[in-house]
Amino acid sequence: MQWPVPTTLHFTGSIHGSSVQVLVNSGSMHNFIRSRIAYYLSLPVEATTSLNVLIGNGSSLRSEGIIRRIPLYLSTHLLTIDAILLPLFGADLVLGVQWLSQLGPVLFDYGNMTLDFNQDGKAIRLHGDRASSATQLFYQNARHLVEAGVGVCTNHGCTRLEFTI
Repeated sequence: MQWPVPTTLHFTGSIHGSSVQVLVNSGSMHNFIRSRIAYYLSLPVEATTSLNVLIGNGSSLRSEGIIRRIPLYLSTHLLTIDAILLPLFGADLVLGVQWLSQLGPVLFDYGNMTLDFNQDGKAIRLHGDRASSATQLFYQNARHLVEAGVGVCTNHGCTRLEFTI
């Protein structure tokens, strides 16, 4: 018997015309944006008091500030969100309960990779990305690790990661 592979609800969106990978995570209290993408897009960072964010593996990341009123397009739908700046890996933007709680009733359909909610009295259905975007996320993570000069160590020594397409 073959078990189905669970997936997360993620989207390809855009900020100021640049493509971003967006993860919807109901287990996250806040919205987060990857520092690297925020600086690349020249988004205005508002300094905040130091904030440590506990992440899923039990470690914590230090916030680098907050970005307010980010114009995020998912499909043709404009969302304006605030997000905490973190040195994330994986998705460029994480939409958590901070965003989800503003939507009212939400319907997640992981089988069809859809998210349904109402915005300004209009029914909205967002279609999540399929496995190919998960591969793209892996590619972006791997490329980031290579650019950072990360190596892999085993009992037989260490080697620097190499990446070819």
